[in-house]
Amino acid sequence: MVTAVVTTNPDDRRAHLGMIQAVIARLASNSFLVKGWSITITGALLALAAREHLSVMALVAMVPISAFWVMDANFLTLETQYRNLFDQARRNDVEVYHMKAPGATWRTRLTAGTSWSVLLVHGAMLVGSAVVAAVIRGA
Repeated sequence: MVTAVVTTNPDDRRAHLGMIQAVIARLASNSFLVKGWSITITGALLALAAREHLSVMALVAMVPISAFWVMDANFLTLETQYRNLFDQARRNDVEVYHMKAPGATWRTRLTAGTSWSVLLVHGAMLVGSAVVAAVIRGA
């Protein structure tokens, strides 16, 4: 942990906080895009599986869902780290223009992967894919 920094120019501190906020906004936008791509690709694969009566295609849809789940969890982990960096910068605990976020652990990644915003979307799609595969197989 870096010790408290000597008083700096308030304009530099504001600019630094703005830079961190821009990174946080970009990560949140990426997370939103990942969810959109995941839903689009899964929907296309499940529609194809239903039309062609291919239960295996519904199971194949689980691969991109899982990949997007990992990417989404990574974006959420990074976003959380940059929020922590923002708090440190706000308290003047890091040097001005320091942009390296604290390191992530497996626990923080697992927490992000099981958060409601990630689990609800990707988990529901995994369950939906399994249900579609079961329905096609049973039909």
